[in-house]
This record gives sequence, C-alpha cells and structure tokens, in this order.
Amino acid sequence: MSTETKEFLKSLLLVVFSALTASISIHGFVNPANLYPAGFVGIAKLVTEILAKYFNIHIQYLLLYLVIQIVLTILVMKYIGKRFAILTTIQFTIVSLSDFFIPNFHIVDDRILLVLFGGMITGISSILALKAKASGGGTDYIAIYTQNHHPHVPIWDYIMYLNWAVLLVAGFIFGFEAAMYSMIFQFVSTTIINNMDSRHKLNGLYIITEYEDDVAEAIFSKFSRGITKLWGEGAYTKTPKTMLFMVVNAFEVEEVCRIILSIDEQAFINVTKSERVVGNFVRHKIT
Repeated sequence: MSTETKEFLKSLLLVVFSALTASISIHGFVNPANLYPAGFVGIAKLVTEILAKYFNIHIQYLLLYLVIQIVLTILVMKYIGKRFAILTTIQFTIVSLSDFFIPNFHIVDDRILLVLFGGMITGISSILALKAKASGGGTDYIAIYTQNHHPHVPIWDYIMYLNWAVLLVAGFIFGFEAAMYSMIFQFVSTTIINNMDSRHKLNGLYIITEYEDDVAEAIFSKFSRGITKLWGEGAYTKTPKTMLFMVVNAFEVEEVCRIILSIDEQAFINVTKSERVVGNFVRHKIT
C-alpha cells in the first residue's frame, strides 16, 4: 500500500469520526436543547421551520442541508482540490443521513450544559475534519479558502459573526431565547476551533548543536523550511557554537525535534511562539 493511499485512509477515518461527532452533537445536544446549529445546518433548519410555520410544508432539515451542500460543492469545485471535495462530501453526507441511524437522545436536561458541551463537541468535529484536510462544507468553504490565501485573517471569528446574523433572524421569527442560547453555542464552538487548530500557529526553533550541517540536511529532507546559521561562543566553555534558527508550524515541532535528537542527542533546542511571520514562509494549504 502506497504512502499516499495510507494518508488518504487515515484522513477518511478522521472524516468519519468528524461526521459521527457532529451527528452526536446534533441529536444529543442541539435538538434536545432546541438550538439552531452552525452554518448551513442552521440555515437549513431555519428554512424548514419557516416552511412549516407559514406554508405547512414539512421537510427534514438535514435532507435539505444535504441538497444545499451538494449544490454548493458543485459551484465551488474549481476553487478546491479533488481530495478536499471528496472528503468533505463524505463528511456532510454522513451528517445529513444521520437522522436514519442516530435518534435524538437526552444526556442531561440542563439546557446550559447542553449548549456548552454541544458547542465543544461541534468544535472538536470541525478540528477532526481540518486535521484530515477536509471540512464540514458550507461556511467552512469560505473559511478554508480565506485561510489558504490570507492566513492572518481571523476567519473563524467572522464565520461566527455570520452565524450570529442568521440566529438573529431566527430570533425575530421564533423568539430570542433559543437564538441567544445558540449564539453561546457558536461562541464555544468557535473558541474550540481557534484554540485547537494548529495549522496556522507558528513556533520558532533555536537549535544549538555540534552537527549543524547534518541536522540541517536531515530537516531539509523532510520539511520545506528555511534555516539560518548563527555563530557564537559558549560563555562557560569558551568553545565555538553554531545555532540554527527556523520557523515551523506548531504541529511540525515534535517531528523536527525528533529528527534533531536522532542526530545529536546533546542538542539544545529552545521552542518559542511566533506571533507572526512576514516574508518567504511556506504555509500548508488545504486542497
């Protein structure tokens, strides 16, 4: 089995877990608490309730969600990669069909707990999809596209504001209590994503080693990262020292450290947080 196939199967497994997690959030937290879920799920639920209330037309909102997602995926296909589109389609299809294999269930009756934990589970679902280089579709398409081209934009916060706008509309039509609880739900979910999404968090590595060339070559063979050499002297030993400096994504730190220590067990590595990098830094895009 090729490495590419293994990576795809790993991503597929993450996507399935992401979809099941999202489905549990909907049927165990969103529906019992009478909330409006995130993104296009929330829009689909709002539309179906309007149709039921004013036109006596009853449609399962997750099926409407599936139709919307398929149409949207076709429209944005040229802007996203084939792999991303396939995995994302699998994710939202499982969520949409979850009505047939996951019934609504009650864990607790406390609405606040349902809101808080439902938001956490929904955020974790999104993180699992992102780790698989996929998404839940809908507004996530906007988020991924923006992150790929403008990584410093806090897009998940803007998506939350968009969801809040939808919830305000729901509040005017159906009452503000459920809408306000749903806004808290969205805030919790967005906070989880912002804190756990490591793809755009950066770390600086300061590496002091006696095998600077071997370490640099080993890192180059695995990562497309620039490295700068700095020369100094040990204050106590008075011996010449070489320090390597580089910036990596947060999720790359452990692998880089492992490579360094496999060559020089005595290497000294200082890991720092980088608030922002301006210049020629290769950022990983989801395609």
